[in-house]
Amino acid sequence: MEFIPGSHLIPIPVYGKIPTGTPRELFDVYADGYIYLPYEVVSEEDIAFKVIDNDISWDEVGKGDYIIVATYLQPYDGAMALARVDRSSITVKRLKYRDDKVILLPADDDYEPMEFSKEEVSERLEIIGVVKGIMKPKRWN
Repeated sequence: MEFIPGSHLIPIPVYGKIPTGTPRELFDVYADGYIYLPYEVVSEEDIAFKVIDNDISWDEVGKGDYIIVATYLQPYDGAMALARVDRSSITVKRLKYRDDKVILLPADDDYEPMEFSKEEVSERLEIIGVVKGIMKPKRWN
């Protein structure tokens, strides 16, 4: 995401830290804090998570970056999505729809794809939102 000088900033709640490799415990329902981004690139309905590992290579997402998630966007084939697995763990993976299955694809070959049949999806998988952007905090040297 690019900062636009002179923009009106919107507070985006940060709901904790997100793993990109192995799914981990569910995020808290309360914001840990806020990041402020220009209204031209975010919505008041967006949420954010801080990336806690380097297991993802899409769009050069790295440890310490923030992913901006649109909970109101319809998930689509090929989207990077925030997913809740087995009602207790969250992760960020690429979505793939094939036949009657939903597949969560990891960026790293060290991890196996997670497949869900049509029957399993309603019980085991919830797509919370689509990743619409990445915010890299400026690092001072």
